[in-house]
Amino acid sequence: MSRYNKNKGDWGEELAASYLKEHGFTILERQFRSRFGEIDIIAYKENTFHFVEVKTRSNRQFGGPFEAINHNKMNHIMKTAQYYLLINNHPEYEISIDAFGISGEEVSFIENVRI
Repeated sequence: MSRYNKNKGDWGEELAASYLKEHGFTILERQFRSRFGEIDIIAYKENTFHFVEVKTRSNRQFGGPFEAINHNKMNHIMKTAQYYLLINNHPEYEISIDAFGISGEEVSFIENVRI
């Protein structure tokens, strides 16, 4: 990954975290990694853990931000989410897999993503 893409991704994650805080979410973790994958943001709101994938695109040359979230990516997120809940002793909580997309000036947040 180039330095430019890393900086763009970090900027997108910061924007997403700010948005979530402004909308009543508590940020628990950023860039949580396991052997199954990485989750950009783990947040909590109203008895639900939210596992948020952030995709930032400067243009749509290679597709929109949500097009990069496929079945394989969702499986990695789900396994990593389950691992997070297990190691933090929260096996029975509600979860939501969410996506935050940034493309140019357009910002979108989708809760409970279904592929």
